[in-house]
Amino acid sequence: MTLAAISAVTEGMVLGTGVVIPIRWPLKLAQEFSSLSFLNGGKVVAGVGLGFSPAEFAGAGFDVERREEILVETVAIFRDAWDDGLVDFHGQVFDVDDVELFPTPVEPIPVVYGGNTPKSIRRAVDHTDGWYPGRLPMSTLEARLRYLEDYAGERASEMHTIIQPLVVVAPTREAAVAKVPVDEVAHSSGGAKFWLKPPSGEFRTVEDLRGLVVCGTPDDVVEQVMEFHDLGIDELVFDLRLQFDEYEDAHELLGAEVLPALRAALASPRGATATATTTA
Repeated sequence: MTLAAISAVTEGMVLGTGVVIPIRWPLKLAQEFSSLSFLNGGKVVAGVGLGFSPAEFAGAGFDVERREEILVETVAIFRDAWDDGLVDFHGQVFDVDDVELFPTPVEPIPVVYGGNTPKSIRRAVDHTDGWYPGRLPMSTLEARLRYLEDYAGERASEMHTIIQPLVVVAPTREAAVAKVPVDEVAHSSGGAKFWLKPPSGEFRTVEDLRGLVVCGTPDDVVEQVMEFHDLGIDELVFDLRLQFDEYEDAHELLGAEVLPALRAALASPRGATATATTTA
């Protein structure tokens, strides 16, 4: 509903989820994505995740132990519904006989899988069109991208990649660094135990969190975002949750200084091959 409201007051913006988990009935969710595509001129990305909470699954009438089956079959039902509006699907969890869903999407809706472990890469490649790891330290991201290339093989170039680092932008680097709770961020993910450690062996400074956190002045942010471009990341989402108390100020800096500088950088020889989109 929120994305539909946004579509009514914006033009040219791609809208997506990061991410929905499979506790929603797949036919209804497929229809909602299709309707959003109709409202937003086809500019929609469906980010999906596996989920983990037994209570959430039970509340929706599902068994958390079957969450992988639910995810896989949900994506398959998406494909059927979005292809021609007709769903005839018979799986282990869902059974659908000849249901029509209209409108169909204006453009094909890419499905990206959210997760940052090696197993999440396998799920993304096996069942979706892209990989959305959220945030990762740079050394871990580089290792995961190598694994993605190896596992996907010829499909690697087709996999849409989205990164979502924590972003803190301020007039001075000192002011930005002061907003980052290093220890809390370093243990903010269930997958943190699988992250590669920095040379010091522990995440003690903002520099140790490079990639996980993009932090500094507008110029600093531009340079750090371009590092993701150099790795071949397709899309970056600015996650401003560490600046909720100064959200509008951060948006002003992004809109007035960061995004124009990124457009210029992406038009330069360094960014000439860019396919990235930046989303605030």
